[in-house]
Amino acid sequence: VLVKFQDFLGQEAAIQKVKDAIQGDRIPHACLLTGPSGIGKLALAHAIAAYVNCQNPQGLESCGKCANCLRIKKGVHPDIHYVLPIIAKKEKGKQLMTDDYLPQFREAWVETPYLSLENWQQMLDGENKQLGISVHEIRNLKKKISLKAFEAPYKVVILWYAERINNQGANAFLKLLEEPPEKTILLMTCDDPGALLKTILSRCQQLPMGRIQRPLLQSYLQEHKGLSQEEAEDIAAVAEGS
Repeated sequence: VLVKFQDFLGQEAAIQKVKDAIQGDRIPHACLLTGPSGIGKLALAHAIAAYVNCQNPQGLESCGKCANCLRIKKGVHPDIHYVLPIIAKKEKGKQLMTDDYLPQFREAWVETPYLSLENWQQMLDGENKQLGISVHEIRNLKKKISLKAFEAPYKVVILWYAERINNQGANAFLKLLEEPPEKTILLMTCDDPGALLKTILSRCQQLPMGRIQRPLLQSYLQEHKGLSQEEAEDIAAVAEGS
């Protein structure tokens, strides 16, 4: 799982912006990671969460080995809060929320740091169902982050696919953006910023991420997946930088 900046494939410009913010002590309280699916937005959100909470940072890198880094790597740190697009349903009279889906998410995320919404939807057997983020999730999140951090310097919220928040949820989230609790960082990922409320966009610092260049994908497939040059060229061409 990618928790160190040096492990990313082809996102030098975005990572340099993060490092500049770290060096200038200007880490924004709300950051929106944007760009097409499959380029590592979710993974970079985790890498930022790991760095700001690392117990033994190595310059502008997290160590990847301390208790905080290892827990973030596994998706089990108590001060990292997730908001995920899920299938809205009730079980035994209880409204299901992100916390009910976290075991499945952790399993998927550890296996595939470049996890896409389509992968997630298939995991939930929800191909024909709409995945969304409700106002109940945002209210639940507010309660969680109003408490003090358990172990880490920062509470970090990773909100995956922010464009999936419904209207009520977006308005509730806007209030959170306007008055975030102390020592809290909100990291949102989004494929389509145009689908978000303009007021949300105006309160976030956007971090654009680009498609991964074809030669990089090709060499990665050859070196790490054992593919032949021809196979790697074919797949890199079809992938279109994702």
